[in-house]
Amino acid sequence: MEAADNLFRLAYKFELKVKPGQAHLLRLFCGHARFCYNQMLSMLKDEYEAYKKELEELKAQGKKEEEILTCQKKHRPKLRKFDLTGDRLRQLKEQYPFLSQCHSQVLQQKVQDLYSAYKNFFEQPANGYPKFKKKGQSDSIRFPQGYKLDEGNKRIFLPKIGFIKYRKSREIIGQIKNITVSLSHGKWYMSIQTEFPLVPVIAHADISTAVGIDVGVVRLATLSDGEFYAPLKDLVRPIADKIAIVQQRLKHTKKGSCRNRQLKQKINKLHGRAADLRHNYLHQTTSSIVKNHDYVMVEDLNLKGMTKSASGTMENPGSNVRAKAGLNRSILEEGLGELVRQLEYKLKLKGGILIRVDPRNTSRRCPGCGHIDQENRKTQASFCCVKCGYSNNADIVGAIN
Repeated sequence: MEAADNLFRLAYKFELKVKPGQAHLLRLFCGHARFCYNQMLSMLKDEYEAYKKELEELKAQGKKEEEILTCQKKHRPKLRKFDLTGDRLRQLKEQYPFLSQCHSQVLQQKVQDLYSAYKNFFEQPANGYPKFKKKGQSDSIRFPQGYKLDEGNKRIFLPKIGFIKYRKSREIIGQIKNITVSLSHGKWYMSIQTEFPLVPVIAHADISTAVGIDVGVVRLATLSDGEFYAPLKDLVRPIADKIAIVQQRLKHTKKGSCRNRQLKQKINKLHGRAADLRHNYLHQTTSSIVKNHDYVMVEDLNLKGMTKSASGTMENPGSNVRAKAGLNRSILEEGLGELVRQLEYKLKLKGGILIRVDPRNTSRRCPGCGHIDQENRKTQASFCCVKCGYSNNADIVGAIN
C-alpha cells in the first residue's frame, strides 16, 4: 500500500489453484530469477570488495578524513539500472542458455530489485549490504505486463505458464500495475497491485467518532470508549502447542530422512496456519475500528527500540536477558506495527485521518485533572490518581490520553 499525490496503490492478494505442471514452472521461474539475482550480486560484491580495499589503504596511509570522503564519493561503484537489466543480464543469458526458459521480464524485475537494494545500501548503509537469496525463502516472481485477468471465470493468464484459477474473495478496483506470484508455506499466492485516485478526506467527518487506541501485549488494542480486543497469542496458542509437539518429534529423526521431511512440512503448514489466523484477526480488528470511527489516534511507538535485545556486550553484559527476550517475542507476535499500518491505509481509503501521538506519559497522566505522577499507576492493570482519586483501567486511561 502506498499513496503518491492523488493516486493510491493497493495490493489484492489471492490464493492460486495451481496444477502440478504449473507449480513446476513457477518453481522453475523462481529458481531462475534467484540464480540471476545471486550471480549479479556476486559480480557486484567483487567490485565492492575492491572499493573497500582501496579505502582501507587510504586509511592505512594516514590520509585526512576529508580526502577519504572525497575518494569515497569519486571511486564508489557507479551503477545504472540498465547496466544490470540490459548488458549484464544479456551476457548472463548467453553464458547460461537455460535462462531462456524463463520469461525475460521476470528476470529483469528480479535484477531490478537487486539494483534498488544496492542503491539503497550506499544511500543508507544502515540497511545493510544485499544478501544472497536462498532456495525456499521468499520465493517470488513479478510480471509487469503480459498478464490477462479474467475475473468472471476467476482465472489469471501468466506468460509462459497459461491460465491459473484463483480463489476470488473480493472485487479488484483500479488499474493493474503488476502481478507478483509468491510461494508461502507450501501455497502459491498472487498479489495484484492496482492504482486509482485517492478519496479526499471526508468533509462531513464527525469529530464525535474520534477514538484513541492503546496497543499492548495483554490487550491487542484498547479503545478510549472502553472497547478492547483480545491479544493474538490467545488465538494461536493451540497451534503453537501443536508446533511444539511436532518439533519434539523432529528432534528424534535423522536429518534428511523421509520422516524428517514430513515433520518439517507439517511444521511449515502449522506456521502458515498461525500466520493466516494472525493476518485475518488483524484485518477484522482494523476493519471494525475504521468502520465506526473517522478519526483515530494511536501511539507512535518505536517498535525497533522496544524490541531491542538486552544481552549487551562482553564488556557490559545486560540484565534480565531471558525476561526481556520473552517480552520482545510477545510484542513481535502481536503484530502491533501491522495493526497501525492497516489502520493507516484503510482510513485513507475511507477518507479518514490517522494521528500518531507521542506516547510519553500517556499512562501516567490523569484524564480527570491532568496530574502526571509515576505513582498514578502502581500496577500494570490499574490506574488511580494520587491527586483527585480518578480510577480506571490503565489501558483505557492510555487510550483516552
